[in-house]
Amino acid sequence: MSIYDEFLLSLPNRNLKDLCDTLKQTIMEYPNTVIKKKFNLPFFYGNTWVCYLNLVKKKGSVDKEIELCFVRGRELPSKELLNFKERVMIGGLSYSTIDAIDWGILKLLLEEAIHLDQERPYSFTKKKN
Repeated sequence: MSIYDEFLLSLPNRNLKDLCDTLKQTIMEYPNTVIKKKFNLPFFYGNTWVCYLNLVKKKGSVDKEIELCFVRGRELPSKELLNFKERVMIGGLSYSTIDAIDWGILKLLLEEAIHLDQERPYSFTKKKN
């Protein structure tokens, strides 16, 4: 079973599953995009990791939503559109329904993230103490 299918099975309702399918289809429209397992989540890769899907609980509620997280969010030209919460690099867009998706913003951020990945693939270098 693929990591994406495992992730779908973990979702609590059909609404979130349909939302994930819609997001996946949109992301996979970009050439050379594949899904790989990383940290038990479905990550979308080009040359390196670009974004991933995550299930999050809404603060102060039992409701859940899907967050599309951009691994290099701080490097994106339109980073002000992302929610960084308390994270340093990763910024995300959270959705609870398909109707909540702003397609213009989503496609803009995906194009920026994929372009960044093609121009300067992510490389991790550990800082020496």
